[in-house]
Amino acid sequence: IRGFGPLPWAGWVSADPGRNLVTGAYIAVQALLLGLLIAYGVLRLSECIKSTSLHVISRPSRILLYALPCWLVWLIYFLAFYPGIFPKDALYQWQQILDGSFDNRHPAVHTLSMALVYRIWPSPAAVVLVQMLALGGIIGIAARALERWGVSTSARGFLVLAAALSPANGLMSITMWKDVPYTIGMLGLSAALLHLVRDFLEERRPALSTWTGIILGGLAIAAYRHNGWPIVLFTFILIIILWKKHAINLITRSLLPVIACYIIIQVAEIYILRIPPVPRWFAFQMLIHQVSALVYAETPLTVDEAIFLDRIQPLELWRTGYTCRFLDPVVHNDQFNRKLFDENILNFMSLWFRLILRNPMGWLRHYLCSTDFLWRITQPENAYVYAFEWGTPPNPLGLSSRPILPKLQSALWLIFRETLRPAWIWLFWRPAIFFYFVVLIGIVLACRHGVRPALSLIGPAIVHTMFWFPILTAPDFRFQYPVYLIALILSPLLLGSSAISERPYSACGFFQSETRK
Repeated sequence: IRGFGPLPWAGWVSADPGRNLVTGAYIAVQALLLGLLIAYGVLRLSECIKSTSLHVISRPSRILLYALPCWLVWLIYFLAFYPGIFPKDALYQWQQILDGSFDNRHPAVHTLSMALVYRIWPSPAAVVLVQMLALGGIIGIAARALERWGVSTSARGFLVLAAALSPANGLMSITMWKDVPYTIGMLGLSAALLHLVRDFLEERRPALSTWTGIILGGLAIAAYRHNGWPIVLFTFILIIILWKKHAINLITRSLLPVIACYIIIQVAEIYILRIPPVPRWFAFQMLIHQVSALVYAETPLTVDEAIFLDRIQPLELWRTGYTCRFLDPVVHNDQFNRKLFDENILNFMSLWFRLILRNPMGWLRHYLCSTDFLWRITQPENAYVYAFEWGTPPNPLGLSSRPILPKLQSALWLIFRETLRPAWIWLFWRPAIFFYFVVLIGIVLACRHGVRPALSLIGPAIVHTMFWFPILTAPDFRFQYPVYLIALILSPLLLGSSAISERPYSACGFFQSETRK
């Protein structure tokens, strides 16, 4: 890969439209197309209001209609924070795109996806727009799937408006984090499961589009985060166990295709694109964090163990750099010898295990503190949440905020700052409340439809959260963003859904037979 130099039309995008006729025409055409899209959406919406039914509108048009409010609201964010927000991770990836030299510290699939869009339209704004359109589109697909569950039009409308007006969605839609396409995959899988479970309950053959959605959603989850593939695997295993009658179809039409595609991607990265694998120091950061916690807790060290840790970085840094909720000071410093760590990973793992055996209570204190972000609703006084990125940080790549609506940007920052106050942060940015809400949705669905449908629909969120417990090293909202959106998407089911279900033995359906009502 030789890199992505300036394309012939790159000057059209970056030139001053007041002085360059081609640029002015280019922007005019884009504005015209956007205006036509908005006009089309408004006409469809008026059709819906006049007919009082969405059934007069074709299925693809209904998906666009559901997605339109999100796109319109997020367009305001896009103009206020143009060309988007690029955190440090994204800047690292953007440097790879400009250099044409890729690595796998952050999933190479995500970096290559950004590079592909940039190759077509050489502007960071193009990458942000594609992400924004994809996120809104998948919310539209999920809202369309709720139609099959008998969710009322008003409930679906509430969902779409809540998704559009959510500060979290607005910011995440324009922030270039790998967690956003991962969340899109998670939401796509959840939307496909809404169709699949309904088909199983109605004893219908799932449509090809349902299997396609499951495959694409599962593949996005596996490819866009390094910890995604076990989440996909265990989610599929859970669905197969719950629906043993359909196990063959589930394996051949969903699990095996995802595994095959994922293997092909990995082989292509390693042997065709020659992209190096994930560095070991990056993959085992949770072990580094726990060893730092045990050193901080004054766990006894042998002379050889102290020397070994000191060779990786000064022993004092293992102690002074430690905080239970944030790993970066221990790893991201100029004295941490990453090469030495990678060459001695087995010795380090052995040391980690021995230290836990010597001081299990020290490890437990660290574990409870480092994971309270996942299970505690309120925020402790000495804790924090990395809710969002405060704009693109200074960088040598020329990426910076150039707001088209600067006054609006200032107003939005004031609003976001208010959501970080202790009185509100638990509702907007601490993910525990959303996880418990998903559990509540599961209990209600179990009462109405049986345990198997309930576990199938909340399973992706549960499995995702369980896998974060052993590896969490920072309280970042983006890590639980999929749970936030799944809670939002499934919430209309609480307001009522059609009554087809499996017959439960108990009042709340915690045990069920294979017989249908």
